[in-house]
Amino acid sequence: MCLGGLKGQVYEALRGETLTPDDLAERTAQPLTEVLTALVELELEGLVVRGAGALYRR
Repeated sequence: MCLGGLKGQVYEALRGETLTPDDLAERTAQPLTEVLTALVELELEGLVVRGAGALYRR
């Protein structure tokens, strides 16, 4: 799968990890609002799942 931009960065950061949006913003060095947008898009595409405590995983 080839995802570009921030969605791709967020998706790759979740490889083998379960992370909060804050963790993802820190790892990608992007604003939290942008990371949240990418997470919603990935979730709608069925590529990530939001679990308890706002933890995201692939």
